[in-house]
Amino acid sequence: MKESPTNGKDKKLTFPDVERGSDIDWTIRLQGGVLAITVNGTTQEENVLENDRAWADQTFYFKAGAYPQDNAGEVSEGARVSFSRLVVTHSDD
Repeated sequence: MKESPTNGKDKKLTFPDVERGSDIDWTIRLQGGVLAITVNGTTQEENVLENDRAWADQTFYFKAGAYPQDNAGEVSEGARVSFSRLVVTHSDD
């Protein structure tokens, strides 16, 4: 996640490892300035407004995709991701 809408610095959130071929159940929720990310029952929260008030003036969006972070190893290595279900909801609260 970005620490601020005005700089490119990322804050990395890490979760327990998942074995290859296993399902991952994840949820991203932003409510009242609190970003909550849950992966396989483990939740981490960040109050983005406390980190930087400039977030209050931003429009948010989320992406679902595969972004392999491994820059080492054989060039034939890669990642395969499939989504079995994707649900998006929006509310005004």
